[in-house]
Amino acid sequence: MNRQSTAPDVPGQIVIGLLIAGVLTQISYPLLSGAPLRVVTVLSVLLLTSAGVLHAALRWSPRHAAILFAVAGGIGLAAETIGVHTGYPFGEYIYTGRLGLKVVGVPVLVPIAWTMIAYPALLLGRRLATGLGGTRSRARTVLLGGFTLAAWDLYLDPQMTAQDAWRFADPHPALPGVPGIPLTNYAGWLLVALIIVAALDRALPDRPDRRRGWEWPAASVLAWTWLGSAVANLFFFGRPWVGVYGGLVMGLTVLPYLRHLIAVAGAEPDGEPGSGPGTEPGTGPDREPSQEPNPAPEDHRGQDLAREQSTVPGGRPGQRSRTGHESGSGSTGPGTRTGTGGRPGSSDRPSSSDRPSSGKRAGSGHRPDPGKRAGSGSWPEPGSWADSGSRPGAGGRPGSGNRPDQDDDFKDTTARIGER
Repeated sequence: MNRQSTAPDVPGQIVIGLLIAGVLTQISYPLLSGAPLRVVTVLSVLLLTSAGVLHAALRWSPRHAAILFAVAGGIGLAAETIGVHTGYPFGEYIYTGRLGLKVVGVPVLVPIAWTMIAYPALLLGRRLATGLGGTRSRARTVLLGGFTLAAWDLYLDPQMTAQDAWRFADPHPALPGVPGIPLTNYAGWLLVALIIVAALDRALPDRPDRRRGWEWPAASVLAWTWLGSAVANLFFFGRPWVGVYGGLVMGLTVLPYLRHLIAVAGAEPDGEPGSGPGTEPGTGPDREPSQEPNPAPEDHRGQDLAREQSTVPGGRPGQRSRTGHESGSGSTGPGTRTGTGGRPGSSDRPSSSDRPSSGKRAGSGHRPDPGKRAGSGSWPEPGSWADSGSRPGAGGRPGSGNRPDQDDDFKDTTARIGER
């Protein structure tokens, strides 16, 4: 895992700080009432929404973060404005003054709250709607993301009506154990939630430009909202049925989402699917690293040939061993045999076309010192008779090759010198 995923930079630390501050303010809900409770309610929404918008800016760009806020908040504000003035699609209701400043009859905090959960709901829908092959269904994205956003209202409306933030004109019929909120409100929430997620899915790119695996800050908002609200309603607020409904319904999508994120954690660059450390775009998170190709089998022909050749005991220069393998085309020379390891003087007798002319030694332009004989324990220098392919003949004269005509010439010359 790279350092960025374990130690975020300063902007990432700001996002984490906003998340922690927002969670801490919500933890204080059971301890407060009246004006202090309203203050921390507004503050927690501002903190968590700011964390989500900044998260989007870091993964895409500030322009995309502005698009996120404009689309989610704009559609939320439009739906709430229509709802307040017409009663559709939530039912007839009014806002009190407990949430602060209003615009066209709707508190400014309300569209901000829509954005707070709409963004992580979109990421959830995209993650769960992506198949094994990497293809994603927009319809499933909208259904899963919109369902998650609407499920949040099972917690929100009972809490806000208990704080007298808004009131319904006709709260019937309602869910068993949850009075004061009509079923039409939940149906209207589902419709608006589907529209918001569908619009966000069209407005924001499919994949972020950077910090692709850094999805957990947004996911943590959903995780905290799901579990924190369930625990608070079950044990602190005295609304057990709210905790049961919200915990079961919202958990249908949030729990698989969290499990999926945990499964792919560390398998991508910055944790993003298809990209871990050392991975390339298009590689799935569960794909094994590419295996190195097996090395080509070694060529044992040279080793076989060496095993077939026998080493001459003593290794005397000028002595050769026959391997029984004649060199054909592509060998060291026409008509030659392979010697022992290519030692000087180990090659066979050259063919007639390669023999030096009478009286001359191959590869040399002078006669050696008469007092020295080849093979006396020192190796010939390159370019001497040993490199020419000839070998010492009988009597130790280099280059004589034991040719009878050369022996006769030598004897005749010696006789003439004696006569003189």
